[in-house]
Amino acid sequence: MNYENESDGRSSHVEFVATYPATRKKFSIEVKARNRSVVDDGPVDDIKRLRVASKLNKALAKETDHTRVVMIEINIPDVLSETSRGGWPDAALDQIRYAEKNPPEGSPKPSAYVIVTNHAFHNNLTEIGAEAQILAAGYRIPDFGPGVEFIVNAHA
Repeated sequence: MNYENESDGRSSHVEFVATYPATRKKFSIEVKARNRSVVDDGPVDDIKRLRVASKLNKALAKETDHTRVVMIEINIPDVLSETSRGGWPDAALDQIRYAEKNPPEGSPKPSAYVIVTNHAFHNNLTEIGAEAQILAAGYRIPDFGPGVEFIVNAHA
C-alpha cells in the first residue's frame, strides 16, 4: 500500500494505491465520510442524510491511473437486521444509480467499485446488534453489486 501525497497541490490525489499481491494489479482507493449531524442537516431525508452521490462524485473527480475503489462511510444510527428491507442500503444504491445517470457537468465519470459502510455502533453505544453494515456496488460496472446474477462453475 502506498499513500498518496495529498498536500501536493499540483494535482488531485486519492488516499492510497493498494496492490493485490497475487496479480500485482493496482487499485486507487479514495475514502469519504459523512460527518454532519442530524441537527446540522435539518429535516431528514435519505438523500440529504446520506450524501452518497455527492461524496461519490467528489471521489471520482480525483486523478488516478488505476482501477478505482471508492469507500464511503455514512455514519448514521440506523440498525438493520437480516430481515430489514429498504433503509439506507436502498437509498445509497439509488443515489449511486442516480449519479451514473446524471454526472455533474454532463460528462461521464470513470467506473469504480463502490463500498458504502455504516458503523451503526458509533451512534448506538448501548444497542445490541448495532454492527458494521456494508453495501458493495459498481458505478458504471454492471456486473458488480446487488442484484447481479452469477453462476458458480463447480467444475472449474
